[in-house]
Amino acid sequence: MFSQTLPTIDDVSKLRNWNYGTEIDDKNSNIAGSQYFEDRFLTARVSLLGNKELEIRYNAVKDEMEYKNEGKVFRLNKKDSLIVVFKFGNKIYEYIDYVFKKKSEKGYLVRVTNFKKTDLFAKEIISFVPYKDAPNPYEQATQAHYRKDKNVYFIKLDVGIVEIPKKKKDFLKLFTDNQESIDNFLKLNKIDLDDENDLISIVRFLNTI
Repeated sequence: MFSQTLPTIDDVSKLRNWNYGTEIDDKNSNIAGSQYFEDRFLTARVSLLGNKELEIRYNAVKDEMEYKNEGKVFRLNKKDSLIVVFKFGNKIYEYIDYVFKKKSEKGYLVRVTNFKKTDLFAKEIISFVPYKDAPNPYEQATQAHYRKDKNVYFIKLDVGIVEIPKKKKDFLKLFTDNQESIDNFLKLNKIDLDDENDLISIVRFLNTI
């Protein structure tokens, strides 16, 4: 279980002029599929609002939090250090800086672990696939739709939060120390760098060395 503390006095002072919500159009799209892994609005605490509870869902296409209030839908305006903790399942999203495809990004990542030194994060991705004509008379056209993709995983190191490479040799390059110990752990436990449970295991190990 994770726990998040109330904002400090300094945090609160920064928020005095924060207009945290912007109303958005919630009309249903004609595009097949969904922009959400969970379409329902679920109760969540917002750290920078003194852990105020809102009914929230995460839009993975736009990388935005949406909340419902008095029958209207709003976008939760992005803010550094913003943390959203869902009440059921205790799923945590953090608005933070990270490196994705070798580029610096800022957005929502799911916190997978909560260790002292090194941590694992995941990016939930839903892609928009545009309409495509049939390549020949024997095949059908591809209708525009939203496609749920695999999570992309990130690791928090001293240099920041970086994407976890798919290849073991590239993963080892992330570390200047203890490469031999890490390599031995990967081999001994047959770690799959695409598997979340395996990644939790390696992150747990990294916190012991």
